[in-house]
Amino acid sequence: MSQNLAHSLEEKQVVSDHLGDEPNVLKGLTEEKYISISESSEFKTLVKKKNRFIGSISILFLGLYILLPILTSFTTILDGKSFGDITWVWIYSLGLFIMTWVLCMLYVKKANVFDQDSQKIIEKAKDGGY
Repeated sequence: MSQNLAHSLEEKQVVSDHLGDEPNVLKGLTEEKYISISESSEFKTLVKKKNRFIGSISILFLGLYILLPILTSFTTILDGKSFGDITWVWIYSLGLFIMTWVLCMLYVKKANVFDQDSQKIIEKAKDGGY
């Protein structure tokens, strides 16, 4: 037990040494405050929204990405010519690059919204709302 307590105190000291004099939200955060924030409805809603977004975007990306080798290996759907000598596999592959850029831009925009929501939670915690 005393080893765990000593280890915990060492970790807290490392964190405080690392933070130094920089203004940081974690600096005055006690275990009790963290627990009350993490149990709040705002925090739980933010985590659910974030996990739902990241999970769905990941499934979409991986599904479409993995579909290319499956379609090219086991079917002839993408073998046909779309125009000239360019086949549908090239169009699909180009679409994957476009999809990646679109999903990245979408993620950045959504991450800004999540940051604003988390900033509201931080401000409420600073004001003693938890």
